Amino acid sequence: MLNTVVLHVFSSSALHQYEFVQMRMNCTDAQRYCRENYSDLASIDNSADVTELLKIMAKSADNAVWIGLMETLRSEWKWSLGDPAFYTAHDLLFRNWASNQPNNGSYYCAYMSQDGLWHDDSCNNQRSFICYNDSSKGFVLVQQSMTWRNAQSFCRANHTDLSSVRSQSENQQIQQLINTGVWIGLFRDSWEWSDKSTSSFRNWFILIKQNLSWSEAMTYCRQNHVDLVSVPSPQIEQRVMNVARRASTAAVWMGLHHYCSMNMWLWLCGEVVCYQNWAAGSGTRAHDCREQRAGAIQSAGDQRWVSLPTTIRLNFICTNSEP
Repeated sequence: MLNTVVLHVFSSSALHQYEFVQMRMNCTDAQRYCRENYSDLASIDNSADVTELLKIMAKSADNAVWIGLMETLRSEWKWSLGDPAFYTAHDLLFRNWASNQPNNGSYYCAYMSQDGLWHDDSCNNQRSFICYNDSSKGFVLVQQSMTWRNAQSFCRANHTDLSSVRSQSENQQIQQLINTGVWIGLFRDSWEWSDKSTSSFRNWFILIKQNLSWSEAMTYCRQNHVDLVSVPSPQIEQRVMNVARRASTAAVWMGLHHYCSMNMWLWLCGEVVCYQNWAAGSGTRAHDCREQRAGAIQSAGDQRWVSLPTTIRLNFICTNSEP
């Protein structure tokens, strides 16, 4: 059983006040306690809320707490830019699906075709994509092909998020930028917040305090989540650092492995390492190919990356990258 983080909404605005309850309960009892004594289990709207919760959790020895995100039997379409303050009730529900779309089968991500109509597709397919930049209040076409999840990470790291489309006018603005199908920020999942918040913000990083080899850690993550975590940007790395600080080992496995025959480092998601943050002497020299090596992030100090034999047993970070 876990400790609980509880949510108390102190005004009618989008602001939250979080309080840390250091009692161990199952999820159902935690929800009941929060509703009886505060408002509900915590809901999370954006990265700033995550930062606030991590500050609260730093006061505890526990590495996991209950929040109000719960899986349901329904699967609904939501926007990656999950802050409810960005939408009105009307424009949150704007859709421009093509005929017979979505089919709501095994496809969980949406793209806009050249004619401005929307289609569902496998999130693992590679497409160009549209970011939204809150500073300029505009849309940005990125003509690199990425999976939906990697496109989301890119937009969050370099702009604000994958684009929402709140009206026919915004749909036309994006259509004028494109000459092929592009990812937009619409995805489908079966999770909802206990307090019925409309936030679709998700932040799936999980520290596993078991000491496993890199291969065992990869197998664990793939069986219980999606994969070992990838770190494509400084912004994602900061979140991983916050999680790694609570580890019980000096370093924490990531989804980074050495392709020895070509002396290349690759993420398990298949991407070549572009952004990197190696400690001195790690990651930059050739290795004896008789010893397989993988990448870990240090759990203390400046938290640089280190190259280690895959047989070393460490804590590790999983991600649930399926939207």
